[in-house]
Amino acid sequence: MKTLVLNLIFISFLMGYQSVTAQEATLVSEVKIDKEETDKDKLIQKYSWLKAHLKKNKNQTISISEMVYANIPYLTIKVADQLVMYDAEGNRYCTQSDKLNCKEFYNLTEGELSWSGKA
Repeated sequence: MKTLVLNLIFISFLMGYQSVTAQEATLVSEVKIDKEETDKDKLIQKYSWLKAHLKKNKNQTISISEMVYANIPYLTIKVADQLVMYDAEGNRYCTQSDKLNCKEFYNLTEGELSWSGKA
């Protein structure tokens, strides 16, 4: 939100305005950026195969977390209490079970992106 306000002020300055009008300030205050949607979009951009996966699980609650091991990215995707770990190319790497915790077994750490919601 701060970036958007600064951009508006900068654009106003470039256009020769001395200050931002009340109407412009109101417009900026009404703009909301949804971090979750931004993270979802970033995940889809970074992992192109993810879009098809989301489409396949349409209307289901899904949680996606980017994980890292030795600077290699992985995704954990949880749908209906089933967690599956995928490599960056979308290949199934590990399926969690009562006897196997994928995150612990591969000593994964949290990455930068995560998203949870309806696919």
